[in-house]
Amino acid sequence: MSINAQINISRVSIDLGIIRNYQYDFGNDKLYAFYPEVKIGGQFLTNYSEWEFFTSYWNDGIDEVFNITDAATYSYSSFIVGSRLYFYPNRILQNFPIPIYFTSGLSYHKVYEQYIGGGDFVGNHRNDNSFDLLTFNLGFGVYFNLIDKLRLRIDTNAFIPFKRNDIIYNFGTNGTIKLGFDYFFNNE
Repeated sequence: MSINAQINISRVSIDLGIIRNYQYDFGNDKLYAFYPEVKIGGQFLTNYSEWEFFTSYWNDGIDEVFNITDAATYSYSSFIVGSRLYFYPNRILQNFPIPIYFTSGLSYHKVYEQYIGGGDFVGNHRNDNSFDLLTFNLGFGVYFNLIDKLRLRIDTNAFIPFKRNDIIYNFGTNGTIKLGFDYFFNNE
């Protein structure tokens, strides 16, 4: 085990996956949206931890009223920026059998809500609006080194708001499942 006390920028990454959107479950078959993520990162103080900054945008693609009586239909999209720290236990424990990692971080979500149609039993609904969420992120995944400078990752992350939002169905909590590729341009 070697420890190099440094922080560097050594990788760029792209992830493709799905995110649980802010729609309610009842009468809805569009609970997940396509979720791309672009990142830059590198080593963080030791050889068993990494950092990253990331950004993403997703849209649930809902443009028709749900077939539900006494309920309004809304479409959601979100712009996200954040940072994460990664921890790799198998880089400390040399006999650790699984190439697993754990993540934690913070992110800012600008959420847009668009009224599509419908309303409650007297026709009430919310107009288009937007709101902000600050979330704590937790996740884990597995990785595979494909070639010297290319790594494949499969992971999941949960976004947990510091303050729940009572306007949306799941209070702002959602999560992702992603397939990611890391390219190391400064692999020491």
